[in-house]
This record gives sequence, structure tokens and C-alpha cells, in this order.
Amino acid sequence: MRTITGLAGAMIGVLVAGTVPGCGTQTRDNSPAGAVRAGDFAQPTRQQARSVMIRRGDGSGSVPWAEVVDQLAGSDVVLFGEVHGHPLGNRVQQELFEDVLLARPGTILSMEFYERDDQIALDDYLSGVTDCAAFDEAA
Repeated sequence: MRTITGLAGAMIGVLVAGTVPGCGTQTRDNSPAGAVRAGDFAQPTRQQARSVMIRRGDGSGSVPWAEVVDQLAGSDVVLFGEVHGHPLGNRVQQELFEDVLLARPGTILSMEFYERDDQIALDDYLSGVTDCAAFDEAA
């Protein structure tokens, strides 16, 4: 079993805590003029998500997207933390997961905030049986 240590382990924490520009639920905007704010990414694009700088945990610089994906795809377990309601952070996680899935087919996604009784609705949505609106209604 390969655990996430070094580069990959550091990247997860940095990815979630250090590369997103703030929390979408903040109540007061103290950002300097011209700064990027979480609200600027209400519906972030794939390109915006992939342009987020991911820094090495030891401070030695940034890590290319492909290297992050390779490290994550080579791990048995990857845990993503999140800033709830942060559209850019969520999109980065989505893009990383999709790339890991391409690199390692059969990868399993587990979402901690859905309870066991929502599993059928989640399975139906992920397999294309239902759409997002139906899933939101059911779960």
C-alpha cells in the first residue's frame, strides 16, 4: 500500500489551504483593490481551475499539474479537504479527480457529506440515470 507522503501529501494541504484565494462564505471583503476574490469564480472554468498554482509543501517552488496528477494517481488513498462553498477550490478538486480517473481507471470517489440512504440517488446520478436536478431533489 502506498501512502501519500512528501510531495503528494504536502500538495493536498497546500492545494486546499494555500492556493485558493479565499472562502466563498466570507462575510466581509477586505481584499485590496484588483485582488482576486472567491466571488470572482462563481462558475470557474476548467482553465481557471488548472491555472491555480500548486506549491510544494517544503516551499521549494510550484508543481506542474501533470506531476500532481501522477502523484495522486499512484496513491492508494487521496483525501481532499475543502473550503465549503468555494467554487474555484471545488472545481480544482473536480479537475484533479477527472485527470486521476483517466490515469487510473477504476478509481473510486467517496463523498463524506452524503449519508448511506442517499447512495441510490448518488449512484443514479453518477451513472447518468438521473440529472442534477433530480439528484438534488432525491438527496
